[in-house]
Amino acid sequence: MRSHLASATETIITDSPTYENKEVESDCSMKRNTMEILRCPLCKGKLDLQAETENNQNVIKGTMICSACKRKYFVQESIPRMYVTDKEIIARSGSSDFSEFVVTEQNLDNWMNGSKTRFKSRFFLSRFVTIFMVAFGWILFVSALFLLVLSWLGFHVMIINSIPLYIYLLASSLCFFVIDFSSYRIGAKIEHSKELCALKKLCNERKLSEYDIRISNKDREDAFKNEFDFHRDFVAWKGKKIASILNEYSFSVITALNAGCGGALHESASKPYFDKGYNMIGVDVNEEYVKEFAEAFNTEGILANVMALPFESESFDLVNSTDNLEHLHDPFLGLKELWRVLRADGVIVLFTNNRGAITKRCANPFVISEKIIGLYCDKILPNRKMLQRWMNFGYYHTEFSKNEITKLMKAAGFEILSLETQFVPSRKITDIFQRIPVLGSMCGKFLIIGKKIEYGEMCAS
Repeated sequence: MRSHLASATETIITDSPTYENKEVESDCSMKRNTMEILRCPLCKGKLDLQAETENNQNVIKGTMICSACKRKYFVQESIPRMYVTDKEIIARSGSSDFSEFVVTEQNLDNWMNGSKTRFKSRFFLSRFVTIFMVAFGWILFVSALFLLVLSWLGFHVMIINSIPLYIYLLASSLCFFVIDFSSYRIGAKIEHSKELCALKKLCNERKLSEYDIRISNKDREDAFKNEFDFHRDFVAWKGKKIASILNEYSFSVITALNAGCGGALHESASKPYFDKGYNMIGVDVNEEYVKEFAEAFNTEGILANVMALPFESESFDLVNSTDNLEHLHDPFLGLKELWRVLRADGVIVLFTNNRGAITKRCANPFVISEKIIGLYCDKILPNRKMLQRWMNFGYYHTEFSKNEITKLMKAAGFEILSLETQFVPSRKITDIFQRIPVLGSMCGKFLIIGKKIEYGEMCAS
C-alpha cells in the first residue's frame, strides 16, 4: 500500500507555499555536505545553497538554485523539496522504447480506444458463475477418470452409439472449462476497460496516484494510519527477506539510496540496511513518509521523484527499490535514473509485482496453462492490471511479466544476478513452489538482485 508514485499535477511541489515554516532543529536534518551530491533533478546542474537557518552544519531552512537552469528548490523543516511532476519529466524525456508502460493522457486515450468491447454484462465477472463452471468441470473430469479406471478393469459403461460414458464426461468437462475460460477473458477485457476509464477520470481530476489523494484529503490520515497498522506484518516479511539477501551476498556498501523509502509502516523493509551500517538516504514523494523515515533512522530524507533523482551520477553503492517500480508512470525512466546514480558495479535490490502470478482463477486448467505459456510468450496474457483500489479510492499501479521485467532491467543497464518470485508473506508456500519447475516463477512478487554494468559491457553482451 505504498505511495511512491509522482503525481500528475502540473505544478511543482518545490514552488508550493503551503508548507509551514517550522524552524526546528532535528537529528535528521539535511547535512550541508549533502550538497556535494545534490543536483537539479531536471538538468542535473549544480545547486547553490542559500541557507536561512542552520544548526551545526545542519540546514533547517533555505533555498537551492540551479546554476544551469536557475530552477529553485527549497529546504523546509530540514527536508529538501525537489519533487518534479511525472508530466514534466515524461515530456522532457522524449519517446520511450517501452511506451506500453508510459502513462500519459494521450496513451490513456489510445489504450481506451483499443480496449472497447461490446460486452457490458457483469455476468462475465460473476464469482458464482466462475465457481459453478470450474467446480462442475472438475466433477465431470474426476468422474470420467473414475469410469476410465472401471473400463480398464473390464466394467464398461456405454451411452448411445456405443460411445463410452467417460468420453462424454471428458468432453462435457472440457466444455465447462472452455466456457469458463472464455468468460474469464471477456471479464478481463471488461475490467481492463473499466480500469482505463477510471484512470482517465483520475488523470482529469489530477488524482492519479495514492499520493495525490493523500495531499488533497488530509482528514483521512487517521484512516490511513489504521490501515497501515493492519499491514505491518505484511511488510515485515520483506524486511526479513532483505536481511537474508544482505547476509548472503555481503555487498561492499558505504552509501545507499532507498528509492521510495516509505514511512513508519515500511521501517522493517529499511532496517536491514541500517543494521549493516550502510549510510542510506531516503527518497519519496510523500512528505509524511520522508519525515517518518528520516526520524526513524536518524538519516536524511528528500522529497523527490524516482524518475528525476536529485543526485550526481555515481553517488551510491546500492539502491533499494521495494514496491516502487509498479507506481511509476514510466518505469524504464525510473530504472535508468537508478542506474545513473549507482557507481560502477553498484547493486539494486528490487521488489515488484508479477503479472504471471498464480491466482484462484488458475483452478481452471486453461488459465494456468495460459500463465505457464506467458512465462515465455507474455503476449498471450490478458492486459496487465493498471489500477489499485485501497479503502474507497483507486490509483495507478501496474505489474510486469517475467519477460517484461527482464527486458526493462537489461535495457536500463543492469545485469540480473538473481531473479526469483515470492509469495508474501508465506515462506512455506514459496518454498513449495520453488521446488517445482515452472511454478517457481509464478509467485506473486518478483525479487531481483541486479548489478550495474557500463555501456561498453552492455554493447558486448
